Amino acid sequence: MRNVLLAAAAVFAMAVPAVASADTAADYNLFVLKDMTYRGSDTEGRVAVGGNANLTGYSVGDKANASDVNLVVGGNLTTNGGSVKGKAIVGGTVSTTSYDASGIQPSGTPVPVNFVSEGARLTALSAFLDTYANTGTVDSVCYGAPGTNGCQVTFNATKAGLNVFDIDTLLLSDTNTININLGAGSTVLINVSGTNVRLDGGMALNGGNTGQVLFNFHDATSFVVGNMDLRGSALAPTAVYSGGGGVINGQLIVDSFTGDTWGGIGGTQINKTKFVGDLLTISPPPVPEPATWALMITGFGMAGAMLRRRRSALATA
Repeated sequence: MRNVLLAAAAVFAMAVPAVASADTAADYNLFVLKDMTYRGSDTEGRVAVGGNANLTGYSVGDKANASDVNLVVGGNLTTNGGSVKGKAIVGGTVSTTSYDASGIQPSGTPVPVNFVSEGARLTALSAFLDTYANTGTVDSVCYGAPGTNGCQVTFNATKAGLNVFDIDTLLLSDTNTININLGAGSTVLINVSGTNVRLDGGMALNGGNTGQVLFNFHDATSFVVGNMDLRGSALAPTAVYSGGGGVINGQLIVDSFTGDTWGGIGGTQINKTKFVGDLLTISPPPVPEPATWALMITGFGMAGAMLRRRRSALATA
């Protein structure tokens, strides 16, 4: 029987490839799966960009550790002004103007992020977090017609442990004030449905700090923080983020990232604050590919055949 189990395990191991250890999105203040094009503003913590990064007057890692790799670019890096504190690793070409390139590591230095696998994990994670059952309700009061930013919403997240809420982007985007009441030892997951998200107005945390709050924009394809100090982290792995002049006190995870502090789009400052819970590091339940299912079924079939042969041999002995 032990040999049967070992055979099945061997086939199953063939179906599930090993994944090398690497950084994840949880290690960065700004994590962009594809391209980043930005003029002005800064991210105080670490930044990772899976595609090309075209940065003008953009600063990275002002409050990060100077001995760390604070900028990772999977594609090409083009800069004009700005700075990076600490080290930078670039998978493609480097072109700098008025930029201290001394921290950029030699060409060929391994990129510490597998952006393809991490992108798949983040997309699955965002969908998985959306399946969490509500533990509370959203209190909302609206004044004026829809679309006039006349709503106030309150999340009462005072119980210890994880507090989960659902809200539609139509209501959230029509809100001028977001209140979150936090308790000791509480964390908050706010699942936001809808494709187009824009946040404006005020936000207040009562009884806690920004590290306890995670917004999950699982449907979003576009995302803007306008005139708001977003006090929490945002997971939006399928959204194009366009800077709107706001501030994010937390981590931002998006598909792509654009902005222009000096132009019409607006810029977003990202402060060095991280989500303190473990939600961003979860590996969601995998959905095997058809080829993987075939290998697994073959493995179980082999195990079954070996077991039947052994039983037949014992019966005739």
